[in-house]
Amino acid sequence: MAVAASHLDAVIEQFLADAITHDPQVGVIVVKGMAFERKLDMLVAILAVRLPKSEDRAELQPLLEEAKKLMQRRNEYLHGLWQFDADANLEVRNRVRKTGAFKVISVSADDLNGVADRIEIVAAEIEDAYLDMLVDMGVYVPQSPGVWTRVPAHRPHGIVLDETGASGLLVDFRNVED
Repeated sequence: MAVAASHLDAVIEQFLADAITHDPQVGVIVVKGMAFERKLDMLVAILAVRLPKSEDRAELQPLLEEAKKLMQRRNEYLHGLWQFDADANLEVRNRVRKTGAFKVISVSADDLNGVADRIEIVAAEIEDAYLDMLVDMGVYVPQSPGVWTRVPAHRPHGIVLDETGASGLLVDFRNVED
């Protein structure tokens, strides 16, 4: 389940980074370290601004909502207190923040595998949908069927980001008028 959740998180992070800017280095700097739900909320908001009338966005929304629920379920499993009930059935207990009460979920290996499988499916479906949306936003330009080219990053003032994410300003003074 951890691998599937990590894949889903990476798909959302890259989608968000590309939706923010054509420059992948800048986009990753902006989204790196954000919580999953924050990334989802920001992605939904940015897509609403950049593609307000997109049919693709409308089709993507249920997948993003399911992704949020699946990651919440993953967190319940991962961060819950695992125990056996009186009949030796496995269960997970989680404290509900609003009430302070405990929520108990009966769980089996099939349940865990089912959530992991569904996370992978949702990640793949989001990944399939987002390339078309990035073409609509101008991040990629179609060259031929099934072949796209990323629009180059626009750095008019010579700003260079190295592989560490550090930045520096390079100015070519030969182009400066007196």
